[in-house]
Amino acid sequence: MNKRLITLGVAAALVVQAVFLASAGAAGHVAPRGVDGPSSGLVDALQSRASRVNAVRRGATGLPTWTGSFQSASKTYGYTMVGSDPSAGSATTRVPVRLLPLRLTFDGGITLDGTDVVRDIELSPIFKYAEYRSGRTQYGDAMQRASFWDDVKTTSPRYHVLLSEPQVLPTLALEVPAGSGSAFDTSNGPAGTVTTSFLLSLAPRLADYYDPSSVLIIVVKDVAGDAFLGFHLAFTPAGKTLPMTLIYTGYFTPNVLVGPSRSDAYVLSHEVAEWINDPYVTNVVPAWRDPASGVCFNDLLEVGDPVEFLANPSFTVHTSGRTYHMTDVAGISWFAHDVPSRELGGAYSYDGNLTAFSSLC
Repeated sequence: MNKRLITLGVAAALVVQAVFLASAGAAGHVAPRGVDGPSSGLVDALQSRASRVNAVRRGATGLPTWTGSFQSASKTYGYTMVGSDPSAGSATTRVPVRLLPLRLTFDGGITLDGTDVVRDIELSPIFKYAEYRSGRTQYGDAMQRASFWDDVKTTSPRYHVLLSEPQVLPTLALEVPAGSGSAFDTSNGPAGTVTTSFLLSLAPRLADYYDPSSVLIIVVKDVAGDAFLGFHLAFTPAGKTLPMTLIYTGYFTPNVLVGPSRSDAYVLSHEVAEWINDPYVTNVVPAWRDPASGVCFNDLLEVGDPVEFLANPSFTVHTSGRTYHMTDVAGISWFAHDVPSRELGGAYSYDGNLTAFSSLC
């Protein structure tokens, strides 16, 4: 999530250097710059961080989680992650998943339907097993095993954090008012954008999907936010007692809004990895600089953000006879300044894009 792009405070948005291809239909439209634009702004707009932190500290949450910590400059930084402690022995955690496709009809008549890509998501490495250097498993689990590899290889070889087969919910059809978004044709197909305020206006409806023990994944097809391509957040709807967690993700056709390396499940992989590592958007770390630009970026344990502006943040994974693009992610050692790194292979990210720990602000 890139806090520079959203001032609301949404806590975990992917801001992925999206690329609009030049076309008559896309003329005048501005591409979002990253996968998740500071979701901390968006998240905090729905519920204060202090309230979420209090819920986590009280154990008033619905997901299976564990806590850990590291020290930096004589200060202790605690974190809460999905699953169990990888240093405590082999254990398998399974989290229920619900997929909610959005069918968005824009002023002017173009409709973009997330239902069209549900099957692609179900067959992706997010849910299907594939071969990774950290084992044959799902993508998110592979990244987590690699991040805590010192524990996995010595103490917990059968450690797993897995997503259950998703329950696909009935498609939610929405009209996008003229002032809340627009759709247009590109040479490779139709595309759309929606405003952050439009997405925030949907928050009251999310109580209809309340289940704090699962993660809700909201899917759109070839639709970008005005400053992001996806985000993850947590908040407690009115009248409820525990925070729910959700992921909003675009699923993108190559060369419509993004290039091939950031297409298909790339955005979703970014958000899933970040959700596992910081489900309630409460894990504060020493403020760090974007490795690509050196700009002071954020102070959250958002594992996809450190690589998203690099030239080649994704790697390919093959499942179900298809090729998918998945994001590289920073390991815990990148934030904790571990020397040597606990990451598989001794780097500071799974695919090796990060070879040294974070540069602090």
